[in-house]
Formats: sequence, C-alpha cells, structure tokens
Amino acid sequence: MTRALVVAAHGSHYNPGTALPAWRCVDHIRQTGLFDEVTAAFWKEQPSFSTVLDGLRSNQVIVVPLFSSEGYFSQSVLPAELQPRVGQAIRITSVVGSSAFFTAVVADRIQKALVKANFPPAETAVALVGHGTVRHLDSRQTTESQAGLLRGKFAEVHTAYLDDEPYVADLVRTVTCPNLVVVPFFVAEGLHTQDDIPDALGLSDPLYESQVIQNHRVLYTPPVGLEDNLYTVVLALANEYSDSEAAADPGLSSELYWTSHQLAQFGQVSLHADALCHVDDDVNAPDLEILDTPEAIRAKLRFTDSGEFRPLPTRRDLPHGWKIPAPGDVSRWAALQMIYPGVWKVERTCSPHEVGARQQGKYRPVRDISRKKVDSLVQSVCLHCVRHPSWHDQNLESVPGCIEPCSVWLEEAIKP
Repeated sequence: MTRALVVAAHGSHYNPGTALPAWRCVDHIRQTGLFDEVTAAFWKEQPSFSTVLDGLRSNQVIVVPLFSSEGYFSQSVLPAELQPRVGQAIRITSVVGSSAFFTAVVADRIQKALVKANFPPAETAVALVGHGTVRHLDSRQTTESQAGLLRGKFAEVHTAYLDDEPYVADLVRTVTCPNLVVVPFFVAEGLHTQDDIPDALGLSDPLYESQVIQNHRVLYTPPVGLEDNLYTVVLALANEYSDSEAAADPGLSSELYWTSHQLAQFGQVSLHADALCHVDDDVNAPDLEILDTPEAIRAKLRFTDSGEFRPLPTRRDLPHGWKIPAPGDVSRWAALQMIYPGVWKVERTCSPHEVGARQQGKYRPVRDISRKKVDSLVQSVCLHCVRHPSWHDQNLESVPGCIEPCSVWLEEAIKP
C-alpha cells in the first residue's frame, strides 16, 4: 500500500501569505519520508481541492484540513470536492484546530508573547479571537475548547469573534487585568488577521508591538498557524487516520507521473539538463538569482516582475531573472511542481456546469452559465494561462492541459 498526504487549506486570490503555512507543512513532512506523496490543495489557489487527486498515484490519501475550526469548508466543501479516483481510498481528518496536539501550538504562541512583552502570567489576560458565524455553530466550538484548556494557566482567558458574540470590538473593555495578549485563532495571515481584527481592537502600526488601549497594555500576536511546529499537528492527525506508519515506498517516483524529461519547454519554463529558468533568460547568465530551496522558489515566483501577487501560478506573468538547479528527471519534476503546482496529465475533464452543480455556495450559479459566456471567459481568462482549457474543447493531448475551470475563472463567471 502506498500513502499520500494532502494538506487542505483556503488559499487566497489577494494575500500571498495565506497559502504559506500549508506549503511549510508540506516541506517539513516531505523530509520525514513517512508518506509516498505529500502536497497541498486549496480552495482559492492551485492545486485545487477537486483536482489534486488527479496527480496522486497512492492507494490511500489522507487529507488534513488546515483550518482552525470545523464548519462550512470541512463539513461541506471538502467532501463534495474530494471525490476519489479509481483505486483510491480517501480519509479526511478532523481540522487541525480541534486536535489536542494543537493546544501545544497555541501555548507556544502565548509563551512567546509573554516573553516578548515581559507580561507576568498572573497579571495577564489571554484572548483567542476566532471567526465565528451564526450559520455554523461548530465554528466557535473549537475556539471555546482551546480557551477552556488555557483556563487556570492565566489570570483571565477570553474568547471573541468577528461574526458572532462576544464581538472583538467589545473585548478590551471586558478585561480586568492590566495586560492582555490577543491571539488570532487562525492558521494563516489574511484580511481578517491583518485588518479586521486590528481595526476592531483599535490597534495601530506596528501591529505586533505592545501598545496601550483603554488603559490596558495589549500585545497582538501573529496567527497561531504561523508557529514552526504546526506541521507536527498535521503529521499526528495524518498518522491517526492512516492504516500504516510504514516508510515511503521507494518505487513510487516521478516515473509514475507524466514527467517532463522529454520536453525542452514547459509553459514559460525552459528545461535544461541540470537547471530550469525562464524561457526568455539565458540559463548560463551569471546574474540569474539561484533558487535552491522551496522557500526561495515560492518567495520569488509568487510575484510578477513588478511585485504583484500571482494567485494563479500558471498565468503568463512568470517573473524573469532566476535559475533553479535541478539535475535529473526527479529534480526537474519536483521543481516544476513548485513553479506550477497542480499541473499534471489531463485524463478527464469537468465542464463549468458540472463544477457549478457540486457547489453549495456562491459558485452555484455557474451550473446555469450560458455557452456564450463560457466562450467569452475562455478568451478573457484562459488565454492568459499557460494551460490549455482541455475542459472546453476536450483536447486531452495539449501540454499542459486543464481539467476544469479554476477558481479565478469561477470568480469571473459569477460577476454580473
């Protein structure tokens, strides 16, 4: 039996930091060698929840939702999007935020804050801030459970929410201690952690420095998901839901995939014997920036030449001026998957109407999209992507192809 691990996260069309915790977990867990295949999947980025399984060859796929709370995505979206392929068994674990192992991650975040601000625990209140929503009561349950585990360790422990009571804006006035540590119970940076919560609290820049609000010394921390040991929670959940903890099968390699060793160019990437670079660059140019780690590759290639975030990695705006050392077919495949995550051989297609039919949220109207609008969006969106829209013309031989409309396409499709 071979095993794959998928770290499922939200991703973003606007914030480059939202996907980073998932990829960091992937990088750490790949190094352990405990799984034959390890990758991430996203709702708003690539690879998507619905297509990630097409690139996996393992018999058993463990999916760990990198969400702080149970709710719409863990209970509705993931089961609908993750339909097993022939020969695959899929297991979706509980969300990381509900795991007992996550308590240590939260505690680490708080302890670092106490040391940084020099707050005595006996004179310090702690507040976990979650999203919350009246539409899913489970959304707040995880935050409340984690807060309960902290009570008794600090003078006060509070919870507050963006979309539920008690609200973040009312938090500070309920605290009696002179010091307050506010911890966003989120797994990644984003609009909520960088704008919504700070605005509700009345924080000023720099956000992560101690400041006085309503006669309290308040320290706001980065989200709990940015802790370095988050991957240990993912790994613990994956092993809990897996049939085996055996080491990876060395026979499962890139040879099972649609590999790139027969190609000289893949999208906007030029493939050489021992390196990859932009097709417009000279691979032997001495001034190319060497990208030799996953972190360096993502830090460089997730942005355009002008510094704009690239939420769709296959868009035809790959930056110039870099070189990735990649001797051998396996290294080339691994590097390509970092540049173009989720791009694999197209063996099936899914129409916009089929994609819309499985939706329960805002993309549901796509099931009734007209042929005229589909054709128009193929011209306005797909022509700017290195992928060929195989789902549109059923051409499965184009390199690289696209199985179904991506989230960027869907966003355009629901616009009036």
